[in-house]
Amino acid sequence: MKYRKISLAMIAVLAIAFFVGGCGVPNAEKIQALAAQRQSLLQQADEAQAAIKQMADAMQSAGIVDANMTAKIEKLNADVNKWKAIADTIGEAIEQAKLTGDNNQDLITILQSINAASATFNPYAAPVGAGLGLLSLILGWIARREAEKRKEAEEKKNLAESTVNQISTMHEKTLDKLDETAQVLEKTQAKYQAHKQGVELTMKEVAAAELPAVKAVEVQLYSNIGAARQSLGIKA
Repeated sequence: MKYRKISLAMIAVLAIAFFVGGCGVPNAEKIQALAAQRQSLLQQADEAQAAIKQMADAMQSAGIVDANMTAKIEKLNADVNKWKAIADTIGEAIEQAKLTGDNNQDLITILQSINAASATFNPYAAPVGAGLGLLSLILGWIARREAEKRKEAEEKKNLAESTVNQISTMHEKTLDKLDETAQVLEKTQAKYQAHKQGVELTMKEVAAAELPAVKAVEVQLYSNIGAARQSLGIKA
Protein backbone atom coordinates (compact mmCIF):
# COMPACT_ATOMS: atom_id res chain seq x y z
CA MET A 1 0.00 0.00 0.00
CA LYS A 2 2.84 2.37 0.91
CA TYR A 3 4.65 1.84 -2.39
CA ARG A 4 1.42 2.20 -4.35
CA LYS A 5 0.85 5.56 -2.69
CA ILE A 6 4.43 6.51 -3.46
CA SER A 7 4.06 5.71 -7.15
CA LEU A 8 0.73 7.50 -7.42
CA ALA A 9 2.16 10.49 -5.57
CA MET A 10 5.13 10.63 -7.93
CA ILE A 11 2.82 10.60 -10.94
CA ALA A 12 0.64 13.32 -9.41
CA VAL A 13 3.61 15.52 -8.50
CA LEU A 14 5.10 15.09 -11.96
CA ALA A 15 1.80 16.02 -13.62
CA ILE A 16 1.28 19.05 -11.37
CA ALA A 17 4.84 20.23 -11.97
CA PHE A 18 4.42 20.21 -15.72
CA PHE A 19 0.92 21.72 -15.62
CA VAL A 20 2.18 24.61 -13.51
CA GLY A 21 5.45 24.98 -15.39
CA GLY A 22 3.90 24.80 -18.84
CA CYS A 23 0.57 26.46 -18.00
CA GLY A 24 -1.34 23.81 -19.90
CA VAL A 25 -1.10 20.24 -21.12
CA PRO A 26 2.21 18.58 -20.09
CA ASN A 27 4.72 18.04 -22.85
CA ALA A 28 5.74 14.38 -23.21
CA GLU A 29 9.21 15.23 -24.53
CA LYS A 30 9.89 17.51 -21.54
CA ILE A 31 8.81 14.76 -19.16
CA GLN A 32 11.14 12.31 -20.88
CA ALA A 33 13.98 14.84 -20.78
CA LEU A 34 13.40 15.32 -17.06
CA ALA A 35 13.49 11.56 -16.52
CA ALA A 36 16.83 11.42 -18.35
CA GLN A 37 18.27 13.75 -15.69
CA ARG A 38 17.33 11.43 -12.82
CA GLN A 39 20.89 10.15 -12.27
CA SER A 40 22.08 13.66 -11.52
CA LEU A 41 19.16 14.19 -9.13
CA LEU A 42 19.73 10.82 -7.46
CA GLN A 43 23.42 11.64 -7.10
CA GLN A 44 22.52 14.86 -5.32
CA ALA A 45 20.23 12.88 -3.01
CA ASP A 46 23.08 10.43 -2.27
CA GLU A 47 25.37 13.29 -1.38
CA ALA A 48 22.76 14.83 0.90
CA GLN A 49 22.18 11.49 2.63
CA ALA A 50 25.92 10.98 3.14
CA ALA A 51 26.26 14.47 4.60
CA ILE A 52 23.36 13.89 6.99
CA LYS A 53 24.80 10.54 8.11
CA GLN A 54 28.23 12.06 8.61
CA MET A 55 26.73 14.87 10.66
CA ALA A 56 24.67 12.39 12.74
CA ASP A 57 27.76 10.26 13.45
CA ALA A 58 29.71 13.35 14.50
CA MET A 59 26.88 14.52 16.76
CA GLN A 60 26.68 11.03 18.32
CA SER A 61 30.42 11.00 18.94
CA ALA A 62 30.15 14.40 20.58
CA GLY A 63 27.30 13.16 22.77
CA ILE A 64 24.78 15.60 21.25
CA VAL A 65 22.44 12.80 20.08
CA ASP A 66 22.10 9.26 21.29
CA ALA A 67 22.24 5.99 19.35
CA ASN A 68 18.45 5.88 19.14
CA MET A 69 18.38 9.12 17.12
CA THR A 70 21.17 7.84 14.88
CA ALA A 71 19.17 4.65 14.26
CA LYS A 72 16.15 6.72 13.27
CA ILE A 73 18.27 8.67 10.81
CA GLU A 74 19.61 5.43 9.34
CA LYS A 75 16.06 4.10 9.00
CA LEU A 76 15.05 7.32 7.27
CA ASN A 77 17.97 6.93 4.87
CA ALA A 78 16.90 3.34 4.17
CA ASP A 79 13.37 4.55 3.35
CA VAL A 80 14.84 7.25 1.10
CA ASN A 81 16.86 4.59 -0.70
CA LYS A 82 13.63 2.70 -1.44
CA TRP A 83 12.11 5.91 -2.78
CA LYS A 84 15.15 6.48 -4.94
CA ALA A 85 14.98 2.93 -6.32
CA ILE A 86 11.34 3.46 -7.24
CA ALA A 87 12.15 6.84 -8.79
CA ASP A 88 14.99 5.31 -10.80
CA THR A 89 12.78 2.45 -12.04
CA ILE A 90 9.99 4.80 -13.09
CA GLY A 91 12.46 7.31 -14.56
CA GLU A 92 14.09 4.60 -16.67
CA ALA A 93 10.67 3.47 -17.91
CA ILE A 94 9.82 7.04 -18.91
CA GLU A 95 13.19 7.53 -20.63
CA GLN A 96 12.79 4.34 -22.69
CA ALA A 97 9.19 5.11 -23.74
CA LYS A 98 8.82 5.29 -27.53
CA LEU A 99 7.34 8.67 -28.43
CA THR A 100 5.60 9.38 -31.74
CA GLY A 101 5.32 13.17 -31.74
CA ASP A 102 1.60 13.13 -30.93
CA ASN A 103 1.68 14.72 -27.47
CA ASN A 104 -1.64 13.29 -26.26
CA GLN A 105 -0.76 9.78 -27.38
CA ASP A 106 2.78 10.13 -26.02
CA LEU A 107 1.45 11.14 -22.59
CA ILE A 108 -0.63 7.95 -22.54
CA THR A 109 2.49 5.98 -23.53
CA ILE A 110 4.46 7.52 -20.66
CA LEU A 111 1.66 6.76 -18.17
CA GLN A 112 1.56 3.19 -19.47
CA SER A 113 5.33 2.92 -18.97
CA ILE A 114 5.04 4.27 -15.41
CA ASN A 115 2.18 1.89 -14.64
CA ALA A 116 4.09 -1.11 -16.03
CA ALA A 117 7.19 -0.15 -14.03
CA SER A 118 5.13 -0.01 -10.83
CA ALA A 119 3.55 -3.44 -11.37
CA THR A 120 5.75 -5.11 -8.71
CA PHE A 121 4.48 -2.85 -5.90
CA ASN A 122 1.22 -1.46 -7.33
CA PRO A 123 -1.75 -3.86 -6.98
CA TYR A 124 -3.84 -1.70 -9.28
CA ALA A 125 -1.38 -1.84 -12.19
CA ALA A 126 -3.51 -4.31 -14.20
CA PRO A 127 -6.82 -2.36 -14.15
CA VAL A 128 -4.99 0.93 -14.61
CA GLY A 129 -3.14 -0.57 -17.58
CA ALA A 130 -6.44 -1.73 -19.10
CA GLY A 131 -7.92 1.75 -18.63
CA LEU A 132 -4.89 3.42 -20.21
CA GLY A 133 -5.04 0.96 -23.11
CA LEU A 134 -8.70 1.81 -23.69
CA LEU A 135 -7.93 5.51 -23.46
CA SER A 136 -5.15 5.06 -26.01
CA LEU A 137 -7.56 3.36 -28.40
CA ILE A 138 -10.11 6.16 -27.97
CA LEU A 139 -7.49 8.86 -28.56
CA GLY A 140 -6.23 6.97 -31.60
CA TRP A 141 -9.76 6.77 -33.01
CA ILE A 142 -10.30 10.49 -32.38
CA ALA A 143 -6.97 11.32 -34.04
CA ARG A 144 -7.90 9.25 -37.10
CA ARG A 145 -11.32 10.93 -37.29
CA GLU A 146 -9.71 14.36 -37.10
CA ALA A 147 -7.21 13.38 -39.79
CA GLU A 148 -10.06 12.17 -42.03
CA LYS A 149 -11.96 15.43 -41.47
CA ARG A 150 -8.89 17.48 -42.30
CA LYS A 151 -8.31 15.40 -45.43
CA GLU A 152 -11.95 15.78 -46.49
CA ALA A 153 -11.83 19.54 -45.88
CA GLU A 154 -8.61 19.79 -47.89
CA GLU A 155 -10.15 17.82 -50.76
CA LYS A 156 -13.22 20.09 -50.77
CA LYS A 157 -10.97 23.14 -50.71
CA ASN A 158 -8.91 21.81 -53.62
CA LEU A 159 -12.08 20.96 -55.58
CA ALA A 160 -13.47 24.45 -54.98
CA GLU A 161 -10.20 26.06 -56.06
CA SER A 162 -10.08 23.86 -59.16
CA THR A 163 -13.68 24.77 -60.05
CA VAL A 164 -12.99 28.47 -59.59
CA ASN A 165 -9.88 28.20 -61.77
CA GLN A 166 -11.84 26.39 -64.48
CA ILE A 167 -14.61 29.02 -64.39
CA SER A 168 -12.01 31.79 -64.50
CA THR A 169 -10.31 30.16 -67.49
CA MET A 170 -13.62 29.72 -69.30
CA HIS A 171 -14.51 33.34 -68.55
CA GLU A 172 -11.22 34.56 -69.99
CA LYS A 173 -11.66 32.40 -73.10
CA THR A 174 -15.22 33.72 -73.53
CA LEU A 175 -14.01 37.29 -73.28
CA ASP A 176 -11.30 36.58 -75.85
CA LYS A 177 -13.90 35.05 -78.17
CA LEU A 178 -16.20 38.05 -77.71
CA ASP A 179 -13.30 40.36 -78.55
CA GLU A 180 -12.63 38.39 -81.74
CA THR A 181 -16.33 38.51 -82.64
CA ALA A 182 -16.45 42.25 -81.99
CA GLN A 183 -13.45 42.77 -84.26
CA VAL A 184 -15.11 40.71 -87.03
CA LEU A 185 -18.35 42.68 -86.64
CA GLU A 186 -16.42 45.93 -86.75
CA LYS A 187 -14.74 44.89 -90.01
CA THR A 188 -18.08 43.72 -91.44
CA GLN A 189 -19.69 47.03 -90.48
CA ALA A 190 -16.86 48.92 -92.17
CA LYS A 191 -17.30 46.85 -95.35
CA TYR A 192 -21.05 47.46 -95.23
CA GLN A 193 -20.56 51.19 -94.90
CA ALA A 194 -18.15 51.14 -97.84
CA HIS A 195 -20.64 49.24 -100.01
CA LYS A 196 -23.47 51.51 -98.92
CA GLN A 197 -21.54 54.67 -99.75
CA GLY A 198 -20.55 53.21 -103.12
CA VAL A 199 -24.15 52.31 -103.96
CA GLU A 200 -25.44 55.73 -102.84
CA LEU A 201 -22.87 57.51 -104.98
CA THR A 202 -23.71 55.29 -107.95
CA MET A 203 -27.43 55.97 -107.51
CA LYS A 204 -26.83 59.70 -107.43
CA GLU A 205 -24.96 59.44 -110.70
CA VAL A 206 -27.72 57.26 -112.17
CA ALA A 207 -30.41 59.71 -111.02
CA ALA A 208 -28.59 62.54 -112.80
CA ALA A 209 -28.50 60.61 -116.04
CA GLU A 210 -31.16 61.27 -118.71
CA LEU A 211 -30.99 57.97 -120.58
CA PRO A 212 -34.10 55.72 -120.23
CA ALA A 213 -31.97 52.59 -119.95
CA VAL A 214 -30.08 54.07 -117.00
CA LYS A 215 -33.35 55.12 -115.35
CA ALA A 216 -34.62 51.56 -115.80
CA VAL A 217 -31.54 50.27 -113.94
CA GLU A 218 -32.31 52.66 -111.07
CA VAL A 219 -35.91 51.49 -110.85
CA GLN A 220 -34.87 47.84 -111.00
CA LEU A 221 -32.23 48.37 -108.29
CA TYR A 222 -34.70 49.90 -105.85
CA SER A 223 -37.17 47.16 -106.66
CA ASN A 224 -34.56 44.51 -105.88
CA ILE A 225 -33.60 46.28 -102.62
CA GLY A 226 -37.26 46.39 -101.58
CA ALA A 227 -37.70 42.69 -102.32
CA ALA A 228 -34.57 41.85 -100.36
CA ARG A 229 -35.73 43.92 -97.34
CA GLN A 230 -39.11 42.22 -97.45
CA SER A 231 -37.55 38.73 -97.54
CA LEU A 232 -35.34 39.63 -94.56
CA GLY A 233 -38.33 40.93 -92.60
CA ILE A 234 -37.10 44.52 -92.53
CA LYS A 235 -40.16 46.75 -92.38
CA ALA A 236 -38.64 50.20 -91.91
